Amino acid sequence: MEMARTLAAIDAPAKALKDLNKSLTANNDLAKSMESASDIARRLTQHSDFAARLTEGLPKIDLNLPDISAKIKASLPKPLTDFSGHPATHAPVAMPKTSPEAFTQADVQLDSIGDLGRMVRRLRERRKLSQQDFADLAGVGRRFVSELENGKPTLEFAKVLQVARAAGISLIARDRSL
Repeated sequence: MEMARTLAAIDAPAKALKDLNKSLTANNDLAKSMESASDIARRLTQHSDFAARLTEGLPKIDLNLPDISAKIKASLPKPLTDFSGHPATHAPVAMPKTSPEAFTQADVQLDSIGDLGRMVRRLRERRKLSQQDFADLAGVGRRFVSELENGKPTLEFAKVLQVARAAGISLIARDRSL
């Protein structure tokens, strides 16, 4: 009885519900042996054609809201354009793979977080990215990028590495005593 009420409440094409009812009636022993709704759902999802028929008549939802305020728009994350299929004119040049011994004195020595921050800012500006766009690319917040670029010394190291990777900066540590 409860199963019939549940099926009646589902907003799906009538043919799909009739097929489900016929299937459950034919397998009455199976339906009685099921312990919970999650067990029923798991068994139903095993039949992907049935799941497709249940959802084919449902309307698609458009999440573009017409009267969204500018303040809300500014707080939403901006989607990044996928340039993977197009040759990028502003993309960083791929760094050749080298061993740590191959580095020379021409490499930049980072003595502080400020040095790394200035390097990140220079590379971000070379790509013509705003702090927000770059933060989205790096997977961190805009404020974190700002603090790094301004040399804040108490930043989380894992996130600093994440931003450096997104900027194309290779951080290689070597023993100075060698």
